Amino acid sequence: MQQPAESPALGLEFYGHAIRRQWLILVIGAVVGLLVGGVYLLVKPPHVLATTDVSISVITTDPFAATSQSTNILDGTTESSIATSYAVAKAAAADIGGSATANSIRDGVTVDAVSDKNVVHITYAASSAAAARTGADAVASSYLDYRGTQASAKRDKILDGLATTLSRLQSQLTTTNATISSTGHKSSAYNDALSQRDQLVTEINSLVEQRSELEQLDVSGGSILTPASSNPTHQSPNPLVVLLAGLLAGAVVGLIVLFPVNARDRRWRSAREVAGSTSSPLLGDLRSKAAEIPETGASLEVFRTIRERLIAELPADARIIAVIDDTTGPAATDVAANLAITFAQTGRLVELVLPGTPVELQRTITNSLSLGDIPTDTAAVPVGSKALKALTVYFPKAADGASAELITSAVTTHLTSAKTRRLSLLALPPAAPPSSILAALRLCDAVLLVAELDHSHADSARTLIGEAEGLGKPFLGTITVAHGRALASGSAATTPVAESVPAGE
Repeated sequence: MQQPAESPALGLEFYGHAIRRQWLILVIGAVVGLLVGGVYLLVKPPHVLATTDVSISVITTDPFAATSQSTNILDGTTESSIATSYAVAKAAAADIGGSATANSIRDGVTVDAVSDKNVVHITYAASSAAAARTGADAVASSYLDYRGTQASAKRDKILDGLATTLSRLQSQLTTTNATISSTGHKSSAYNDALSQRDQLVTEINSLVEQRSELEQLDVSGGSILTPASSNPTHQSPNPLVVLLAGLLAGAVVGLIVLFPVNARDRRWRSAREVAGSTSSPLLGDLRSKAAEIPETGASLEVFRTIRERLIAELPADARIIAVIDDTTGPAATDVAANLAITFAQTGRLVELVLPGTPVELQRTITNSLSLGDIPTDTAAVPVGSKALKALTVYFPKAADGASAELITSAVTTHLTSAKTRRLSLLALPPAAPPSSILAALRLCDAVLLVAELDHSHADSARTLIGEAEGLGKPFLGTITVAHGRALASGSAATTPVAESVPAGE
């Protein structure tokens, strides 16, 4: 019977659970976003922006109209076009010198004309603050010079028109004065000449006044209100803003990606997930990556707790416990050995059966448990521990060196023919073939799983539980170990195995 799949959590708990399990994806997304921001800054290096503020003078062909306010006739678009024109850029490039060209100047300049005021902000972008300030001031000066030249030309044109008109009126006035002198005082021609002279004098005086005012007009084009050196510089794009934007964007992408990844990732990330996904007890959680035989300190207390839980859960007639190892090591973990030790310390006869154990691990266990001499022939037999009389260890020989069969007929006969009330722990190594696992389930009276966090899958555990239930064998629970937990190569116990209770039948 297959165990029911854990129902998905809802609300904030679901999101928090997914983020805790897949936090690495979130971190990778943020780091990738940060790197993309860095690459963008390498491809498009930031420029320093400097701004010069200028006040412009507006010249009109009708400068004397009372309604002609400069703010009303300022065209921001026109002024921006003038400031960014080729003529202005060419003059600025000549002023800057060096490698500056009109095109490079035009590429770096932007203009903001305030339409309701006679103010234009000229901004220039360069690779350094000094170059940006120099460029902004040069463009501003060239812009004002260009406007001044245009205003002067416009004034000169108006003055030329006034001069032509004055010359014509003065010629007419001379003719009129001659008529007055040669005509009788009481003739109609005399009176007409007097009237015409008065009109001409009025027009001439008006034009002379206009000419005087035009000659006094300021045709400088404007003035610099604030030079670039007095305005703060800015970087565009701002490196900090770009990097932060890349970091946040990458984190958001990682957050989006981690939810579908989490839905497909059935690996156990924490001991808390084990009980929920198997609907079976969590017997113990071994957090230390450094394993010993026998264990000491906090890990020893965990094994003792596991032992008591197993004693409470074991059927009364249980004699064989299958320990299925789902870790990444080349051989069975220390879990079965330390469980056997803690059971033997209660005085109960215990046998540790380790099929498929590499020679190096056999030596480690032999040294740690003070075992007797291990037979080298094919007729392997259990060997008792000199330090713990209630414990024996059995290293079955493989019937065929090329075969992956672990539960041989010798193992089956040995386990089923036992006459004592001993407890046998049949520990299969990691990556044991499915046939061997099924054979172990068939022989055992109960089964437990050793799972490695960040490796073992909930689906594999459910398959094991389903197989065990199909054979009528109770699943006692799961023992979790830290990822990478292993015995030190060639390590031997430094703490002697102590007997708590004398061994007994």
